[in-house]
Amino acid sequence: MIADWLKWLWGSGGGWTVRVAAGVGIFTALAIVDLRRHGRGATRWKEYLFLLACVAGTIAYAFANDMVTVTISPTYYLVHEGLPPDTPNVRAVAAIVAIKGASSVGLLLGAALLIANNPRKRKHRPQLSYRQLAAKMGYPLAGAVVASVVLGVPTALGWVDGLFGVTSAAERSFACVLQIHLAAYVGGGLGGMAAVVSILRRRRKLPRGP
Repeated sequence: MIADWLKWLWGSGGGWTVRVAAGVGIFTALAIVDLRRHGRGATRWKEYLFLLACVAGTIAYAFANDMVTVTISPTYYLVHEGLPPDTPNVRAVAAIVAIKGASSVGLLLGAALLIANNPRKRKHRPQLSYRQLAAKMGYPLAGAVVASVVLGVPTALGWVDGLFGVTSAAERSFACVLQIHLAAYVGGGLGGMAAVVSILRRRRKLPRGP
C-alpha cells in the first residue's frame, strides 16, 4: 500500500501536482511565520520569491527547448511517456514534460545559488544583491544552450550516425532530441557549478563587515 502510494506520488502527474502544492504551502507558511516574527526585517519571503523566479526561468527555457525538439521528433516524447503512436496533441505532452522536469531543476539551481550567497557569521562575508544573484542564473542557461548545440548539431547532421547505430532519418531525429536533452542537463549542471564559484569569488572581493 505504502509502496504504491510512493510510486504514485513520485511517478505520476497527479503526484507531481500534490508535491508542488505541498511545497508551495510549506514555503508560504514559513514565510508568514518569518514575517510575523521579524516584521520588516523578514527576509525569508525574498528567498522564496527568488526560488520562484529561478523555477519560472528554468520552465520558460525548458518549454521553448521542448517546443523545438518536439518538432524535430514527436516520437521521442511518446516513447519517453510510454504513450501509443496515435496519441493526439504531442505538443501538449512535451509541454507537460518540460514543466515537470524543469520545476525540480530550477528549484535545485536556485537553492544552490542561495546557499552560495548565504551569510557566514564567522567570516562576515557580505552577500550579493538578489539582482546580482539572479544574473548568475544566466550561467546554467547559457551552459544548457551551448551544450545542446555542441551535441545536437552533429547528431542532426548525421555526423555520428555510426556511433548511435542510426539507419533512418526518424532514428536520427530521435537521437538528436535525446542528445539535446542530455546536453541541457549536463550543460546546465556545469553552468550551475560555475555560477556558485562566481558568487563565492565575487563575495570574497567585497569588503568584509565588522
